[in-house]
Amino acid sequence: MFKERLKNTEQFFRLNPPSTDMDGVLINSRVVVLAEFNRLLGTDYQIEDMYGWHQLTNWAIEQGLERKEAERLDIELWYHRPDLLLQAPPIAGALEFVNWFIRRGISLPAITSRPAHLKDVTYAWFEKHLPDFPKKDIYIRHDDSLAGDIFKVLMIKKLGRKVHFEDSVYHAQAILDYTEAGVVLLSNSGVLDYHFGQAGRRIWRFSGQNDKLPDLQEVVKCLRVA
Repeated sequence: MFKERLKNTEQFFRLNPPSTDMDGVLINSRVVVLAEFNRLLGTDYQIEDMYGWHQLTNWAIEQGLERKEAERLDIELWYHRPDLLLQAPPIAGALEFVNWFIRRGISLPAITSRPAHLKDVTYAWFEKHLPDFPKKDIYIRHDDSLAGDIFKVLMIKKLGRKVHFEDSVYHAQAILDYTEAGVVLLSNSGVLDYHFGQAGRRIWRFSGQNDKLPDLQEVVKCLRVA
């Protein structure tokens, strides 16, 4: 378990520099995006049923939209509605999580696969919810032709990070395959659990209670008690 490794939390993260994803780890963008989707289509889908970032496309097709139209709506809500993203609340436990590192002077770079045109709204979100978070530690793709998982891999390697907090199973797999970093995965999917048995154990997974999506509250508990 993660807490078993954190016998001395501060020392652990000084020796194993951390980094974090944004959406799904710090920022609850799913809430506002899904609310707008439900409003537009007159549906009542629940956030607990969002198993992937393309779930909206599948639901829109269920509601009778052609695939191309469904994909356009999906992309529009995630990538071309900065007003929605600015309204997104922090993930439960995210503020305490980030401030734990800030208080101890431990750098926690936030690395996102968001496209470059969302840079301003991303900065604005941090200024609104985490004003003490160093702007220089916010990393956003500057080249949209670079895949999000590859961008994270490159930044984790460049910054020398040893532990990355992530919610995407696909991105976590890339990080495990192409870097030496371990991954703290916030996911109800156990497809990467085979890494638990490998030497060095490079992944720790936190799942949600009662089919809820996981958040950072359990991670924060580990930080408190370790």
